Amino acid sequence: MSLSVFDTEQRYVRLNDVACRVMGVPEDVLLGRYFPESVEDAEHSQSFLNNLRTVTETGRPLRYDSWAGSRR
Repeated sequence: MSLSVFDTEQRYVRLNDVACRVMGVPEDVLLGRYFPESVEDAEHSQSFLNNLRTVTETGRPLRYDSWAGSRR
C-alpha cells in the first residue's frame, strides 16, 4: 500500500517504499515538495489536494480512497 505523509502546507514529509515506486522517484526527491508539483494535473489529484486542505483547516481526519490498475 502506498502511503505519504504531508505537513500542513501539503508538502511531503515522509513516503514509504511503495509510494516511491508508484511515483517513480526516491523519497529524497519528493521531501519538502508541494503535492501538486509532483503529480500530473488530473481530476483525482485535485480531489486529493482538496482533502489535504480540508484536513489541515478542520483538524479532522477524512477517508480518501484511490485505485489504479496493476502494472503487469
